[in-house]
Amino acid sequence: PVKCILVTLKNLGKQSRTIHPLYYAELVLGDNREKNQFFIVTHKDLETGAMTARNHYNDNFPTRITFAQASVDTQFTSDRLEFLGRGGSWTRPMYLAKSGGKLTGTVGAGLDPGFILETEITLAPGEKKQFVFTLGQANSHEEYVQLANKYKHVEQAVASLARAKETYHQRLTKIQIQTPDTDLDTLTNGWLTYQVLSGRFWGRASFFQSGGAYGFRDQLQDILALLYSDPEIAREHLLYAAA
Repeated sequence: PVKCILVTLKNLGKQSRTIHPLYYAELVLGDNREKNQFFIVTHKDLETGAMTARNHYNDNFPTRITFAQASVDTQFTSDRLEFLGRGGSWTRPMYLAKSGGKLTGTVGAGLDPGFILETEITLAPGEKKQFVFTLGQANSHEEYVQLANKYKHVEQAVASLARAKETYHQRLTKIQIQTPDTDLDTLTNGWLTYQVLSGRFWGRASFFQSGGAYGFRDQLQDILALLYSDPEIAREHLLYAAA
């Protein structure tokens, strides 16, 4: 339920450097941003320090809480217009053209909603620092608080990354081929299995499947690609579909 962006910075120069890493996310919280943006309400939670967003008008997930935070202090806004500027775009935000600009901390309703977080990092010569941006969603307030507090800490993100790598390694390396075509080997030895599992089967976000429904035919075809690498997933989904 969380995405962690782990950032490692090292100053290789001979002078101190101060930089301003920034995280930007558009909020959809539904099937279409233009249709849903008028119903999204953002908030700054003093309990966890995270930014939150809800869309109570979403028919399927009205109680979900979406949140963003960093393991370091940040400035923030949930108004994309403030960041992009009128006529600006995420490839050229007008905020970045301002000298010494500060995000205003705007949250609430009636905005062009997004999560924009900015922090300030100062590095002495040779110094290295690590921090994490976290984007997540929870089913309830209790789950949100638990996730937000857990991923406030870089150590948790690093540990989660190690677990994710090990889990994927176990799932994706059960079938290995060796042929004269190294590109074919790369595709078959993990990459295509990863695409089926993460994009089609779990994410349900592939071409013609972006509505997120389980479907019947497509997903039953997809699990054939997992039949030998993860037969338990295939069996579980066959029973789900048959029910």
